[in-house]
Amino acid sequence: MVLSENFYSDDQEEVLKILNSFTSTGRFGLNVDFLSTSEKQSCAKLFQRLQSMSCNSNTSNSDACVHTSSCASADSLQSDKAEEQSTDDFICGNEVRDFRLQELMHLYMVM
Repeated sequence: MVLSENFYSDDQEEVLKILNSFTSTGRFGLNVDFLSTSEKQSCAKLFQRLQSMSCNSNTSNSDACVHTSSCASADSLQSDKAEEQSTDDFICGNEVRDFRLQELMHLYMVM
């Protein structure tokens, strides 16, 4: 609740880091299951704000490209088949942040 009500657009990366660090705690999924209705609404509001900031972001990090396998959550999104790498496997700049945000929304069950 505190995060959703008290952060600014400059804090977006830090908020994502905090949310990501929560997912590595023990029994994270169980904790999410037991969130109250108001806590779930607050979570949804936080992710909506993060999404809107991401869409409205004017900063371009398009020079910084990352292979999706280097993202912590990419393994969960890739199929078990070993496929040949293509340029589709690369995400750049703001896409990295958007990819992380979508994965966090899935983990927090806010989709």
